[in-house]
This record gives sequence, C-alpha cells and structure tokens, in this order.
Amino acid sequence: VKLPDGRTVWRIEGKQRRKVEAERVASGADHPPLPAWISKDALEEPAPSRPLAPSRLPPEDI
Repeated sequence: VKLPDGRTVWRIEGKQRRKVEAERVASGADHPPLPAWISKDALEEPAPSRPLAPSRLPPEDI
C-alpha cells in the first residue's frame, strides 16, 4: 500500500483491513510521541550510525 507521504506498507490481508492499517500508519497511530527531551532541532541532525531502536519502516534507498 503506497501512502501519501511516500512510505509503503506491506499487507496481505483483505482490502478493508489493509485500508485501516494504512490509515493508522499514516496518522502516526503506531508511533508513540517523541520524548520531551528530543527537540525539533535534533531531528534535523544526521542520524547516528547505529539506530537507537530498530525501525519498523524499510530503509530508504540512499
């Protein structure tokens, strides 16, 4: 399922389930809010070479 923001969500269930899952991911429901100590500026800095937590999204092509 191709989302408006460019992410792709892989689903093999029925269409209705796939639609609901895509909407949840697009709305950020599966991702908890960032901790208060993470500032907006920190998001602009390069990511560490080793991620702090495994990503649930496939790596983007660089």
